[in-house]
Amino acid sequence: MEINDKYQQFTEKIISPGTVDNNTSKFRDIHIRVESIYETLKNSRSSFIYRLIFFYLFSACAISFILHIFIFKFSFGFAFLFLLILYYFYFNYNIKMSLKRNIKSKSPSKIEPEDPEFLKGRIQYVSEGIKVSLDRARMLRNFYMLFFPLLTFILIDIIKGHPNNVTGYFIRISLSFAIGAGVWYYFYNMDIGEINDEIDELQQLNSDISGFK
Repeated sequence: MEINDKYQQFTEKIISPGTVDNNTSKFRDIHIRVESIYETLKNSRSSFIYRLIFFYLFSACAISFILHIFIFKFSFGFAFLFLLILYYFYFNYNIKMSLKRNIKSKSPSKIEPEDPEFLKGRIQYVSEGIKVSLDRARMLRNFYMLFFPLLTFILIDIIKGHPNNVTGYFIRISLSFAIGAGVWYYFYNMDIGEINDEIDELQQLNSDISGFK
């Protein structure tokens, strides 16, 4: 999501001291905030970061599930590994669909950067990118809520061996989900909440721009 040279020059001009006139003060504040959100999106919520986080747990699960299969032969490891592979394709498919749904426009180039309509287009452009990040965060939350407990369950089984009865299995899986799913739900919901706040803020900024003459 890059911007053209003309907009880059305008960015440098508008944030420089001593260039305020008419509505420029308010316009500049909105502009700076939009670009701040964009930088956060580009640097902290990039596709690479989300995929890296996904890869960490995916790799740990795949290795543990395969190891469990080697140790116990026919076991939960087969079912969990199959579920992991399915989720991998499900994750990638949904991310591609999210990109198709939300990335429908490019940062406007035919409108002069000084025109409020340009900034409105810029806000729409950044908003669409944030919605993709929101979908990624939700997918990662669900992935960690499901597979981190399964990973915990498998590792306990590898270290301690099979429990003596069904009750033992039930206790292990229940504790794994109660602790693991709860922690990751809380962790990712903080990030999701911040993303939703940014979407709401961009909508408000877009409304503010409508007041410019």
